[in-house]
Amino acid sequence: MNPGALAALSVLVLSPGCGSHRIDPLEKLPVAASELQLSEGGETALDDRWWAAFDRADLDLVVDEALTSNLDVRAAFARLEAAEATVRSRRSALVPALGAYASSSVGTDDRFDGVQRVPVEVGVGASYEVDLWGRIRAEVRGAARRREATRADAHTAALTVSAEVVSTWIDLAATREQLALLDRQLVANEQMAEIVRSRVMNGVVRQADSLRQDRLVEQTRAEQVARQEDLQLLRHRLAVLMGRQPRDAPEAPATLPGLPPLPATGLPSDLLLRRPDVVSALASLEAADADVAAAVNDLYPQFTLRADLSNAPATPEALVTGWIASATLALAAPLFEGGRRRAVVAQRRALLDAQVADYGTAVLGALQEVEDALAANQRQAERVELIDRQVELAGQTADNLQLQYVGGLDVGYLDVLTAQTTEQQLRRQQITARQRMLTLRVALFRALAGGLEPPESTDG
Repeated sequence: MNPGALAALSVLVLSPGCGSHRIDPLEKLPVAASELQLSEGGETALDDRWWAAFDRADLDLVVDEALTSNLDVRAAFARLEAAEATVRSRRSALVPALGAYASSSVGTDDRFDGVQRVPVEVGVGASYEVDLWGRIRAEVRGAARRREATRADAHTAALTVSAEVVSTWIDLAATREQLALLDRQLVANEQMAEIVRSRVMNGVVRQADSLRQDRLVEQTRAEQVARQEDLQLLRHRLAVLMGRQPRDAPEAPATLPGLPPLPATGLPSDLLLRRPDVVSALASLEAADADVAAAVNDLYPQFTLRADLSNAPATPEALVTGWIASATLALAAPLFEGGRRRAVVAQRRALLDAQVADYGTAVLGALQEVEDALAANQRQAERVELIDRQVELAGQTADNLQLQYVGGLDVGYLDVLTAQTTEQQLRRQQITARQRMLTLRVALFRALAGGLEPPESTDG
């Protein structure tokens, strides 16, 4: 493993103050960090815009619109804005708070024959909690790491949506190809039905042969209806992924794209630094560690400085001369709370242990996704080759038997029908196998890719 990347991954989460401790999350993994391995892929470097490898401009436009308009992506980046505001709120505790006040009360004074008096007091005050033990700094750091986890989650959402869009687009293209194939097969089946009917009229074959061929024609039409339904549902799905209403889907692609080259897997350390779900898990772990430090530091006394400048003028002249300045140092220390604060420390330490385990799960899960995708790509490529060969042989068989049948040679119709249906089914399987191959390549890209930013601001 790359030593520099390993050092970056092995983040030593150090909490300042009395709660200081050190955590190396990779030490908690079932496998030593130096032993993490990935199988080799191809030689092509993975681009951030990985779908560009399909080299289809229409696909690029669809993905860009989805990343800009998809509502899940918008929600994820809105949560990031909220997390950033939380960090600013936590950080404000590190600077003095300044405020102004005014108060009045209504009462009577017997010394003045019961005349009503309305004293008014005005002033300004500043307060500041001295972060002697580092509790506030730990809270700020925890909020900042949660913000980074939220940022990684937003990138994960964008990456997930892009993969769903590309997969749906591929399914649409495959369905269009299936429909085009069924159109050709329907024409061929109808032509064969005319030939069989002619032979029945001439007394060459039985009526049952004609009925069988007619059934094949109707079966092909039923397949067309099913694929047309698939096409409509897929278009609705793609429209919603793009942030549109279901009826406003773009035109479905007519053909499947070519298969992009196999991407390089790179080093495990690079993958773990790139994957947004792993980045999120590590940031959440660091936030949990900061929570422990804040809870430990909360066991110690808190010191607060306060300064006030006030005035309760009885006459207009007192507005200038009657100001009183004061300063105080307050100490607050827990004496007896029934163990509440120590229970909070124990709770947060347990949550930290859970986050360490979650980080390990994310690391191993990322490696598994890549390995699974690589294995599936390899096996599916072999299957595509085998189906291609079967299609070639089935086509030759069907053509040969049909020529013999039409030529009046001693060939049974059932042999012709079997060869015909076998070839047609294999040609449909061929499209499905290519579709599956492309979808698995998407899964591999998804497993290796890093986080994605929307191409434009989600505010518009």
